Amino acid sequence: MHSESTALEAALEWARRIVAGCLEVHFGASESLSVAPLDLFERPASVFAATFFGSPAMNIWPCQSARTASGTRWVCPGLALDLQSIGISTSGEDRVVLGVRPHDLTLAPPGDADGVGRVEVLEPLGATTVVHVRLDGASERAARVVVPGHAPVALDDNVGIRIRRDRVHLFDERTGLAVRPS
Repeated sequence: MHSESTALEAALEWARRIVAGCLEVHFGASESLSVAPLDLFERPASVFAATFFGSPAMNIWPCQSARTASGTRWVCPGLALDLQSIGISTSGEDRVVLGVRPHDLTLAPPGDADGVGRVEVLEPLGATTVVHVRLDGASERAARVVVPGHAPVALDDNVGIRIRRDRVHLFDERTGLAVRPS
């Protein structure tokens, strides 16, 4: 058992180094060989890292800011949300890429949601189900939402999705690099 554990640790270390090398080649600079895999998952430094780590992959939407009386509202294909309450500043950027992991989305009544759409695909995985929701007004890939395995949802249902504000990731549209909270 000890040798299997040691072999697994060595394999994980090699995998981490390979991924870090790929990130270095992709961006021309290392995103740090000392970053733990969980840190790469929870605080990705780029869109590439955000979509590479995790399964299902992070949902990604290009967004544009819209000024409102109460501050800034981010409008994405099929979504609209206020992020100022969680202290994210984009330094005057009008366009960003919004990322949210499928586990950080929830299904909600359409009248109480950040976006509304139709269930296109259900992937039952036992304890969980991945629900693919084609958001109204979004021509891009369907949003993926992870729900409990026996959640009451069916194909073609009209559903809302709600985003956990404390789990949103923003990336610079031009560079793909993370925009960190101010």
